[in-house]
Amino acid sequence: MTAAPSHPQRREVIATVALILAWAGTMTAIKIGLQYAPPLLFGGLRCLLGGLLMLPLVLRHGVRPRIRENWRPYLLLTLTNVIGFIGLQTLALNALPSGLGGVVIYLQPVLVAILARFWLGEPLGPGKAIGLLVAFGGIVVVSAAAMGGHVSLGGILLAATAAFSWALGTVGFKHSAPRLGAWWSVAVPFLAGGMVLTVAGLAVEGPRVRPAPGFFGAWAFAGVLGTGVAWMLYFWLVAQGEAGRTASRIFFVPILALLIGAVVLGERLSPMLLVGAGLVVVGVYLVNRRRRPAG
Repeated sequence: MTAAPSHPQRREVIATVALILAWAGTMTAIKIGLQYAPPLLFGGLRCLLGGLLMLPLVLRHGVRPRIRENWRPYLLLTLTNVIGFIGLQTLALNALPSGLGGVVIYLQPVLVAILARFWLGEPLGPGKAIGLLVAFGGIVVVSAAAMGGHVSLGGILLAATAAFSWALGTVGFKHSAPRLGAWWSVAVPFLAGGMVLTVAGLAVEGPRVRPAPGFFGAWAFAGVLGTGVAWMLYFWLVAQGEAGRTASRIFFVPILALLIGAVVLGERLSPMLLVGAGLVVVGVYLVNRRRRPAG
């Protein structure tokens, strides 16, 4: 008989499911928010809201951020996870269909597994490598079914750069996790990076925000759930285990995002979605499968 999952394992499963739901819904929230605000400004406001949400929570724990001692990892996380990823992700989704944007952005787990192999010394065996390729192939199949019309080369480059920046930030956090912790790793970079993106948006795009209910709903979802809560869960999961294994689980995000987009935005689904979803499930299983000890 298979042993029931332990309490820590159960917590990881719950955190993973919550993270996937939050980030999948955020893809749709960003698309809605961009109807009311330009990309840099919306991305900056989203980060500020998420950072401000986390601030009172981390202060209650009584742990200081020690910015003077740890300014280098905080700077790395700000540049990679906020300015690099969030900023470029929002710009990319402003130029690309959500399916194509998702497939390029979710190159990130593949990049994390590769970077973690060389930076952190995490193993990248044949089974894990095959699983990553199979899961990414599933994302390609799903997104190919969702795409249509002309494709922006600039948008693709933005999304690919966002994926690489996010991968660097994930591996960088894993490297510095014992010093920073998951809470401050969200609050400090997202407050600092959010201010940079907001100022850049105001300077380049202007204060062109339509204060409609759709904007506030999208901003609240993307800021509270998609930024503050989701990134805290993500960093907590990365701190619990291998960075590559944790990152591989977010392959489910674009699959669920397409389903949410079909319901909320009326996006069309095709039979290829089932094929792609099946490949993702198989790929993630291969990556997360643990070898049983011999004997």
